[in-house]
Amino acid sequence: MADMLSIGASGLMTYQKALNTTGHNISNVNTEGYTRQRVELDARNPSGTGVGFFGQGVEIDTVRRMYDGFLTTALQDNTSRSNELDTFHQFIGQIDSLLANSQAGLSPSLQQFFSSVQGVTDDPASIPARQVMVSEGESLAGRFNYIFDQLESLNKGVNIAVTNMAGEVSSLAGSIAQMNTDIVSQTGKFGGQPPNDLLDQRDELIRKLSEIISVSTVPQDDGALNIFIGSGQALVLGSDASRLDIQANGFDGSYPDIFLTPALGGPGVNISSQLTGGSLGGALDFRQDVLNPTMNELGLLAVGLSETFNAQHQSGLDLDDSFGSDFFLPLSVNIGGHSSNTGTGVITASFTSAGDLTKSDYTLTYTGGTSYNLIRQSDNTAFVVDTAVPASMTVDGFTLNIIAGAAVGDKFLVQPTRYAAQNFDVITQDPREIAVAGAVRTLTSSLNLGDGVITEGVVIDPADPNFLQTAAIEFGTSGAGTAPYADQYRINAGAWVPYVSGADIDVNGMRTQISGAPFSGDTFTIERNSGGTSDNRNGLLLAELQTIPTLLNNSSGIATADYQSTYGQMVSRIGAKTHQIEMSNNAQNVLLEQAINARGAIAGVNLDEEATNMLRYQQAYQANAQVISTANSLFQTLINAFN
Repeated sequence: MADMLSIGASGLMTYQKALNTTGHNISNVNTEGYTRQRVELDARNPSGTGVGFFGQGVEIDTVRRMYDGFLTTALQDNTSRSNELDTFHQFIGQIDSLLANSQAGLSPSLQQFFSSVQGVTDDPASIPARQVMVSEGESLAGRFNYIFDQLESLNKGVNIAVTNMAGEVSSLAGSIAQMNTDIVSQTGKFGGQPPNDLLDQRDELIRKLSEIISVSTVPQDDGALNIFIGSGQALVLGSDASRLDIQANGFDGSYPDIFLTPALGGPGVNISSQLTGGSLGGALDFRQDVLNPTMNELGLLAVGLSETFNAQHQSGLDLDDSFGSDFFLPLSVNIGGHSSNTGTGVITASFTSAGDLTKSDYTLTYTGGTSYNLIRQSDNTAFVVDTAVPASMTVDGFTLNIIAGAAVGDKFLVQPTRYAAQNFDVITQDPREIAVAGAVRTLTSSLNLGDGVITEGVVIDPADPNFLQTAAIEFGTSGAGTAPYADQYRINAGAWVPYVSGADIDVNGMRTQISGAPFSGDTFTIERNSGGTSDNRNGLLLAELQTIPTLLNNSSGIATADYQSTYGQMVSRIGAKTHQIEMSNNAQNVLLEQAINARGAIAGVNLDEEATNMLRYQQAYQANAQVISTANSLFQTLINAFN
């Protein structure tokens, strides 16, 4: 009877625990990260006799999670990628809306400004038209400043998000390390049995961590789980958790770096460029791949407009017969030394060719002797700067000027266009100072007999020592031609030069062309213009800048884009990238949903299945109760027989 009672009791206790586990599953049907549990049953060791082995009932081997490591890892990876794309899309969508907006974008302001330039060209003496040009220039500058401010505000938003997410990573890492401690303790305390609910809680913490950053896991023999991020940096090792700290960038405090600080102390390691995946990776990728290049590209347009417009404006004369000054504020190259520099070297730079500018930043490092190493960050192209002869270098549209004193290893960040849009401004305020008239004029003698025609002259070299001094062009014949037609000319009674119709004639920093058939003795004059209140020749050249390619030189040094198309390329690039990220994000969301469903099919609680299990375990419990009841009846019968 004792064996029968024991067998029944084992069944009662076993199926009571099975019912408890089923109830636990049902209670946690909506618990995030919960994994369905199942009681694993084993027959108890049988009792051997001379006639065979007799069973001793049932016992619980373990309570097992319905866990699939492959599906869990797939869910973590898809979660990380989905959050990365979603964060990237949220940020880039703001830039796309800003640049492509018909009201907030730059295109309307560019068009209105050049319309005002055309207005001055149509009526050069009109003060109101000139005032409109100044006002539209200021509006254009305001639009550049506004777009830069919006991009800078977005950059600050990215920095805040990065700081917050780094803090969340550190907090989750600490929680996972504590869970490792508890899991190892509970596993050892109960003979190696898995603490399922603690394992679920740790998996859920890791899933939440994967929302922020891509992670990889390596299990330990004692049940702890090590977490690695970036290119293999340990975030959690057993019960020890490192943390992510935000530190100011050595070059620019507005671009903070992320350092991994070990749990046991010691210096942190800069891992900003190694972090991928999750919301943090998406934010960092957006800043590196979209935000910084966009700010540089907008600045490139600002520099290009300022440099080329000013150069043409300086070639004309204003209403007071003075040469034009800078219409827009001349912009400068931003250079910053690293906070770790120990030398006294000074680096300056100036623009030399707007068309050769790129949308990249550069790092300059002193390597010793007379050598500096310049790296273009966009493609890691290296340029060696030798400060011996000369102490300067021209590359990508700007010239570096280096003053000795740097220590080996000193670094400098060169940003030719980053802040140009912020500083873009109009400095010409007096409408009379707008240089619309041409600086050169040409005259044809009234005594000429031939049909030679001279073009309106232009300025080609303001640095000429005899710049704009009057020059007389006299035609003659060498005797080899057909009289009275001239076949040669001389300037200011100088040496005779063979005459070629339409060829350039350069003198005193000026250029003109004479075509047709002048007679011997015909004369022409090229000189500095004066009193050109109705002259609009330089105004026409200023207006033409709207449609003449001056930027984005190709490999042959030929400009491929005007102002509007340069901006249009930027808008198109952002729009295409936004669409690409949106499509990738939508596809990734489908993959994430599939990963969730795949894990749920194995680990999720199915109420119908649990109801079936409950009924099955209840019946087994009742049957075992009946075994005990039967054993009791047999025992009572035996006692009654003795009575």
